[in-house]
Amino acid sequence: MENNTVKVLRMTVPVSELGTDARRGLLCLPALALLLVVGVATDYTAAALVAASGAFSVGFGSFQQFTRHKAAPMVLAALGMTLSAAVGSLLGRHEAELLVVAALWSAAVGLAFVAFGNGPWWIATQWTIALVVAGAYPSGLQGAGARAALVLFGGGLQWAFIITSWRLLSPREAAHDVRLRAYLRLGRLKLHMAGPRIYFALQTAVAGTAALALARSLQLPNGYWAPMTALLVIRPSFKETLGRGLARFIGTLIGAGLATLAAALLRPDAEVTAMLVVLFAWSAYSLRRLHYAALTACITACIVFLLALAGLPEPANAWHRIVATLIGGAIAFCGALPGAPPAQRTGR
Repeated sequence: MENNTVKVLRMTVPVSELGTDARRGLLCLPALALLLVVGVATDYTAAALVAASGAFSVGFGSFQQFTRHKAAPMVLAALGMTLSAAVGSLLGRHEAELLVVAALWSAAVGLAFVAFGNGPWWIATQWTIALVVAGAYPSGLQGAGARAALVLFGGGLQWAFIITSWRLLSPREAAHDVRLRAYLRLGRLKLHMAGPRIYFALQTAVAGTAALALARSLQLPNGYWAPMTALLVIRPSFKETLGRGLARFIGTLIGAGLATLAAALLRPDAEVTAMLVVLFAWSAYSLRRLHYAALTACITACIVFLLALAGLPEPANAWHRIVATLIGGAIAFCGALPGAPPAQRTGR
């Protein structure tokens, strides 16, 4: 890695390796497509969107690996998102309580990054995203349970399709060896070693909570994108945060532009919109390692069309995401600007 430049549009993986991601991304599409087709056909679109969001997120877990158990990231993400969705929905009308829980979840994101690396960081981030998204749709116990069940169903369906595909196409992909005690010992060791860099957990807690509080105080439509951006962008060093922030903003602009242009040219009905969701989801899986800007562009377009299925206009969705990205990115920059003490700055 070059130490004197900020990477914004530089590719992070050889083009020759993108074919592998594209093929693996195809395995993530059947569950997503099935949920959308059933939702559109039965007019249970809102429920299908919640389940599809769980499936979309869990699909990225098939690309993660931090233990010999390859399904672990998908399983942990699905279970944590389910719990987070229930908690967020229950606390959606209780501002102070939601912010306290968001701070704890956001701190877990930072701790996972400095102690365990990208895989666990991704899992903790999915939990926090599920929390803040559900907080925008407050409900009682029954509604929170229903939302959690939909997230679990979507994530579980995605896991089932991918595991089945692994077993059919490459049995070694599905092989696993769970050694819980060994994992716990390793986890304690990594937490101990991360002690000098624990400051980053405080940074993520402040950034995530501040972005959520500001978005809710301003009553931003789809304001949960602000804390989501803050947590996805912030890194222990300001230079890394700036690079990811710029890449995310550029990717958001591109994705929003693509979604708006496609909507204007195609004027899609529900069926075509569902097809566009699947197309951009596959693009996100396929280009996840090309560059963060490319990944962000595809995810932005996918989410814009996913929300369009719920009746929200594409241009409005795109604009909401751009504004929230600016807010979340600015807060992440402020959170990383002071920097960590010298002993901590040499971390990841």
